[in-house]
Amino acid sequence: MNLGCRYGQSLALLLPHMEQLLRCVFCWANNCSQRLLTAETTEFYTTFDEILAENILCEGGERINVIRQVLGDCVVEMMLDMFTLHAGPRIRDKLSHGECEFGQVTRMLVNHIICVSLAVVCKCERILNKTACAEDVKLMEKIESASEYYVSKFSSSAVLKRTVSNNIPILEAWKTIPQPNPGEITFLQWHEYFENNNSLLELKICLYNRLSSCNGIKNKYSCDNLHNFVQDIRVNTVYRPKSETIFISLLRRIVDNVTVLCTQVSNVLQEKYNHYNMHKLRTRQRKTYHQILNTYPNLYTAVQCVIILVVIQLLGINSVETMDKLHFYNLSR
Repeated sequence: MNLGCRYGQSLALLLPHMEQLLRCVFCWANNCSQRLLTAETTEFYTTFDEILAENILCEGGERINVIRQVLGDCVVEMMLDMFTLHAGPRIRDKLSHGECEFGQVTRMLVNHIICVSLAVVCKCERILNKTACAEDVKLMEKIESASEYYVSKFSSSAVLKRTVSNNIPILEAWKTIPQPNPGEITFLQWHEYFENNNSLLELKICLYNRLSSCNGIKNKYSCDNLHNFVQDIRVNTVYRPKSETIFISLLRRIVDNVTVLCTQVSNVLQEKYNHYNMHKLRTRQRKTYHQILNTYPNLYTAVQCVIILVVIQLLGINSVETMDKLHFYNLSR
């Protein structure tokens, strides 16, 4: 038996205890002890989806799930990331349905789930005012402190934010792609482009000013500051309205197309430059290369404007707890 198999087996032993722990917390928090051992008419037993849901069904109808108040948003985000979100690993489902092999389970994954389990235990012990030995207290304080700074990795908003953040350095790398000597081919230089005022540059400045009024970007023309600004955005991910998910999906499709565009332009520019240096470009190809060199500074600014618009929309969505039909319609337009 190799070490990887032991990690897989330990995870198989750990997850049922983790699920039962959460089920106990759920029943205690929502004052429904009868749900701990008995089955429901619609469910075999209380599942992760119901434990982590925003609302629960009971005899008196639907009411708010109190587990969020007990565990806090950060711990709930950790569990949603691990167990329920479609973009996440969904480790409990995959392990129980035989979709992953024990040998593929890593030490890091098992350690993470153990720490999440201990974070839940820490929350419960604090609520119940139970005391532990000094060594355990120090360990629990470290785990609880780390859990308070957890940021969702697999929610729709978090994935959108990460994709936008990854696109900014790719776009900025366009400026570092080598170009022919100006004396060999006449084309618009970067400094000449930025010295000439045009509608795209004016739009970019207007959008940056709007971002600055929202949360303050120090330098209007720095992609590094924009990148840091996006990384520092704290998106709200717990129990968001369904209309927000639809709108986030639309923004993600836009950003995914931006990713493809940025990558393709980088590859084409590098390929054309290499062929130019090796004198492999024919007359028509040289003319095409000349047009690309004159066009892509404008394209750079246009893509930057799209990214900033997406960031502004993300901030707008993030600033509201609920989204009515009128707000959703205005954002969509």
